[in-house]
Amino acid sequence: MRSGARWIAVVAGVALVVALVLLQRGGETPAKRTLDSDPSARTATLSVLLRDLDGVPLRGARVNATRARLWDPHPEGPEAISDATGRARFASLGPGDWVVHIEGLLSKGVTLETKRDAVIGFTVPPIARVEGVVVDETGTPLRGASVRIHKDRSGELREVAATGADGQFAFDVIALDCPVSASCPGHAPSRPVKVEVFGGETVAIRFELTVAPFSVSGVVVDSKGRAVAGARVVATRHDGRTWNEHSDERGAVTLDGMLAGILSIDGFDAAHGAGNLTVTVPPGGMTGLELGLGMRPGLEAEVVSASGGPVEGARVLVSTGSAKWVVFSNAEGRVVLRGLPAGRHRVEIIHPEHPPLRDTVEVRADSAEPARFVVPDAVLLRGEIVDESGRPLSDMLVVVVDQVPVPITDRRGAFVLPVPAGGTVVDIHAPELLATPVLQGVDVRPSAGICRIVVPTYCLPSAHIRAVVKRPEGYEDEALRIALWHEWHKIPSVVRGVSRDALLRFGPLPPGRYSIRAYGRHSPFNNARVAEILISPGQNIDLGVLSVPDPVVPELRARTTEGHSIRELRGFLVPRGRKQPVLNLGLRDGRTSWDPPLEAGEYRLLVDDGEGYRGTEQLVTLRAGPPNRIELVLQSR
Repeated sequence: MRSGARWIAVVAGVALVVALVLLQRGGETPAKRTLDSDPSARTATLSVLLRDLDGVPLRGARVNATRARLWDPHPEGPEAISDATGRARFASLGPGDWVVHIEGLLSKGVTLETKRDAVIGFTVPPIARVEGVVVDETGTPLRGASVRIHKDRSGELREVAATGADGQFAFDVIALDCPVSASCPGHAPSRPVKVEVFGGETVAIRFELTVAPFSVSGVVVDSKGRAVAGARVVATRHDGRTWNEHSDERGAVTLDGMLAGILSIDGFDAAHGAGNLTVTVPPGGMTGLELGLGMRPGLEAEVVSASGGPVEGARVLVSTGSAKWVVFSNAEGRVVLRGLPAGRHRVEIIHPEHPPLRDTVEVRADSAEPARFVVPDAVLLRGEIVDESGRPLSDMLVVVVDQVPVPITDRRGAFVLPVPAGGTVVDIHAPELLATPVLQGVDVRPSAGICRIVVPTYCLPSAHIRAVVKRPEGYEDEALRIALWHEWHKIPSVVRGVSRDALLRFGPLPPGRYSIRAYGRHSPFNNARVAEILISPGQNIDLGVLSVPDPVVPELRARTTEGHSIRELRGFLVPRGRKQPVLNLGLRDGRTSWDPPLEAGEYRLLVDDGEGYRGTEQLVTLRAGPPNRIELVLQSR
């Protein structure tokens, strides 16, 4: 025993001597030498696991890892492609905060530590695709056209794609149920087209834009605001086209045959000098422009952050009515914009690292005092989402209304979100319920600690619905889509139509009142109600066999009293004894068109006057099942 203790003491003494020698060399341990000589030792490895809603690995998905930059929805960074196991691997990422983006649609924050391997997972819903082409009236593809979606909440437009040289565009979404429109400089914008597409589907759109000339009018004045007659006005469009005109005795000038786009307007007069005005002309034209000759008032301002530092590269948009001016702040945060008319103007300042600022400014001819715009600072909000028992909720979406990206909680329920210093309001979604928040209007504010959001148990998705959908006789091969509606919001869970009975599964779902509806892209089943149910937290409902009801299908035929067939007709169906709802029923190129779904019952059919015939009114009875044949004989004229 004494001999063993003696050997232990000897070994400890040798180790102590080695440690003292290393300290005399400046503490250069092998681990330190490795960190200094091998840069990879200061990095971390990140693995991203991708699964669909059924838990199947996703192969070939594009994954980007980017540094967490404030208010930058599409930053650049290393890219990886998921393999057959659904794994995308980043081998050499530096420590710190990162954001992982999946196909530019979903994102999740993660904090990496040196020499630590991190793993995060995504539950990715099926991706839908919207594609199409933008052409002019002759069918020629339009390059540089902008495709926008109309936001449901605010009504604002958000650009999602731009066309290439072939006029083609495409963009991916998780689900989309809103209008889409296209615009191109020099052309009138298209009418919004309602697009409804769900995960895994592809929809094609064709936009045809027309060139619609219009007028731009205004007045030419001198430095004191008095009208200048006979001044020469030259307007130059961004593509080089020019228009020339002279002001009349009242100083008024009108430029006809104009096109939408950026317009530089120059004015010249021997007695009063020259002046310039740059405006963005919308389709439809502009009125009330004021072109000043000689010295004109303008805007001098500085853009600073709430902490007092200058903000470089801020986009400053000044607008009055339909007239707009755009300028960017320099390295000192200064903005100079000449040629502005006197009066009150709206100002919007946008910078990728700050929340937007909207303000007004008064421009006066006798004021040289520069304006000062203070944009709010933004901070990274670190938070976590848990249930009432404190259990972390992973894969929950934290959505700032009308903003991107959408941070997703990791397996610890944690998320990182750039927000204004004063806080913001977010909605909390479950990944399967992208259109319906499980918790809405949560006020989050940055603090020194972690912002904790507790989701009540009754809000958590825990219920499941199961049913077998049976089609009506004669529609066995109809490509139906079955959707579940939660009160006012549609949940984007879809079953594609097949030629056999389809097994329908929904869940997990939050509690509430639901309706199951059937859709067909070109069928009488559009929005047909199949069932109404009320579910409680954690309830599992087996509805058995759900039969889609027989549709009500009208089949219209019309001719004149002289025997001529009518191929175009416009009419309305009014339920007997009621004034609403009024439904369209008519003929288009000889085919019956109507607003589905129709309910069985008695209707008054009102037919408008048309080319070669007079309108009429008659009672019709519509029944579910076989098509209802309606014969109309209209008085010739």
